[in-house]
Amino acid sequence: MAYGIGLSGLMSAAEAIDVTSNNIANAQTIGYKSGEYVFADQFFRAQDPQSVDRAGMGAYRMGIRRNANYGTVVGSQNPLDMAITGPGMFMLAKTVDGSVPTENPTKFQYTRNGQFGVDNKNRIVSQNGLYLVGYPADSAGQILSTSKSVLVLDPTPLGQQATKNSTIELNVDNRVNSLAGTAFKPDLPTSYSQATSQTVFDDKGMAKTLTTYYKKVSSQDVTLTVVDASTITFNPRQPIAGAAPANEQGDLSAAARTAHRVATTAALGPVTGGEPVQTLSGVRLTQLTGNFTTPATNGNTFNLRLTDGTNIAVMYKGGAYTMSADRFQVYATLDGVPVSSDARVMNTNITLAPSGLIEQHSLGTVAFVSGKNIDTLSKDGFGKPQFTTQLKVDASMGKAVVGQSLYGTTANGGIVQFTLNMTEMTGYSSAAQTYKNTQDGFATAQLASFNVDSSGRLLAQYDNGTTVVKGQVILAYFNNFEGLIPNGNNTFEASSESGEALLSFPGDGMLGAVRSKSLEQSNVDLTNELVKLMVLQRQYSAVSQATKVMASTLIDEAINIGR
Repeated sequence: MAYGIGLSGLMSAAEAIDVTSNNIANAQTIGYKSGEYVFADQFFRAQDPQSVDRAGMGAYRMGIRRNANYGTVVGSQNPLDMAITGPGMFMLAKTVDGSVPTENPTKFQYTRNGQFGVDNKNRIVSQNGLYLVGYPADSAGQILSTSKSVLVLDPTPLGQQATKNSTIELNVDNRVNSLAGTAFKPDLPTSYSQATSQTVFDDKGMAKTLTTYYKKVSSQDVTLTVVDASTITFNPRQPIAGAAPANEQGDLSAAARTAHRVATTAALGPVTGGEPVQTLSGVRLTQLTGNFTTPATNGNTFNLRLTDGTNIAVMYKGGAYTMSADRFQVYATLDGVPVSSDARVMNTNITLAPSGLIEQHSLGTVAFVSGKNIDTLSKDGFGKPQFTTQLKVDASMGKAVVGQSLYGTTANGGIVQFTLNMTEMTGYSSAAQTYKNTQDGFATAQLASFNVDSSGRLLAQYDNGTTVVKGQVILAYFNNFEGLIPNGNNTFEASSESGEALLSFPGDGMLGAVRSKSLEQSNVDLTNELVKLMVLQRQYSAVSQATKVMASTLIDEAINIGR
């Protein structure tokens, strides 16, 4: 029996040396998780299982544990290299049908090695040819988490997109003089207060230069309705009372409009979204004598303080509280050709009566109170404006023809129709300044590069600066990491002991984030492994000596029996 004890010790020590040597050999293997040999003692039940003083029968391997600690993350020059900064494993498929993995879910393989490249069909693969599995994205870049797909570096150019939404946020200098009574002409700088430009795109992907002009016109009073001590309402599109200069389009009452104007409600302010009546809540109207039901004296001035700290001068006159609104009319041209909000109706210049001046249609009028857009005074609970300033730009009259009106046309016949958002415009008495100038159109763009963000999204970047989501990496989590079956080639398979893979996005729940152009090094501690190797070698040597003594004794006894 003692001979068997020695042999079990030799076998277990040798296997432990194998595990330690394998760790040392894989000290530079990306994503490698070191193994730990677990020794166990042996006691045979045949030696009276109820005895507390049984002699042991040697050692054996109880198991090889996998150290799940994370290795050091280092940089890489490959944009497809990825490291997981937390729990999770990459999911790999051995075979695919097109871009769809054909493996049974239990046959997928998993790895922490994030060294990836592409095959001859631009599919992302590991260095041993396994396909990286993720979630696909639709044409709009939305992730489709209901199906799995091989991630592909699609080299297809990005097709052109016409501008649908534009945002221009700027400050118009309110110190300029009113130009009421002067006809706007885009080639005459003295006929407008200031201008700015933006590149937009038609349906053919051709770039157009949108120029917007801002012409200061006469200020007008806005009538306020005092509901209670902290609530005031007003309509920013209330008709302007009395006579206004004839060339201030959209500012006259319905009865005074010329035949060329669109039959819509006259507006003091711009075209707004939602219900036009605005409610200012939580405000304070100070210096008001008596209560709110007692009329003040005409000419009295009060201070209206809004919740954001804005102070507005309010005057009581004509039996009502009013605040003055500074107004700027907005005009636009595309490559120098006049455009309006509806090319089908407002497709020619208009003659202003009774002056006979010629002027193109304006997109609308933007009004400011104490320098703030009148549409932004009413805020929701998060401090966001409840209304938006949206103007329409329409150039859909086809290609310009010599000798005919150019109004609402383009040089190549491309259609331009989009919404211009000017909600955050201001009208402070300070220098003109542009805060934001963006639009969502673009010409055909060529692929420039791919990269992966921290949430595992595969991003295609094009030469026009556009970024499109092409898919998302799937990460797998196992309740029992030590239950995974090592396959070699830096991969594991699930088993009944590891449990089924729990799949989700990087950074979701317990899963770690993904860091691109990075790799996770082996978690092998070389110093510890070398010390362990020396200890195991001494153990092997000691056990071999005990076995040698036992073998020598058996041989001597056998010889003596024969004498």
